[in-house]
Amino acid sequence: GAVNTTYLVSIKGTRYVLQKMSSIFDPSLMDDIAFITDHLFQKNFTIQKIIKTVRGENLVVDGTSWWRMLDCIEGQTYEIIKSAVYAKNASRRVAELHTALLDCKYNFKFTLPHYHDVDFSIETLHVTLQKNFNHPHYQALKDTGESILTAFKTIPKIHNLPKRIIHNDL
Repeated sequence: GAVNTTYLVSIKGTRYVLQKMSSIFDPSLMDDIAFITDHLFQKNFTIQKIIKTVRGENLVVDGTSWWRMLDCIEGQTYEIIKSAVYAKNASRRVAELHTALLDCKYNFKFTLPHYHDVDFSIETLHVTLQKNFNHPHYQALKDTGESILTAFKTIPKIHNLPKRIIHNDL
């Protein structure tokens, strides 16, 4: 994984995903994941199952770190979209996930501050460009940053969208 330390482990021929979770996550995240996965299981949606500890817990705390284990869904991972067909199939699956979550109501225990807060990110980019003109990489990144800010101004603002549970990491 890009954020967590991830291992593929095999126990008596069965494969699992073992993760040492990043310190940016609080263990209460597992309560949130358990609720959402239970909701999706009830809808026969294929998703990784949490493998509980021998004590029936969703995670193990090891000093200042915590770990989780999930079952392994066999398949293939693509790091590059090979064709429009791949993109269409992936987007269809995301739509199926979001549709399965439409009736899900839940107050999350764990959230990352400003996670996917576009206005906050745009303001941070604006301030960063203003304050860091002496940085050695400034010239290489300036045009990209400014083009993002310019493009953002052209995106119409949509207000009063309904709040929904979605997968924010896509």
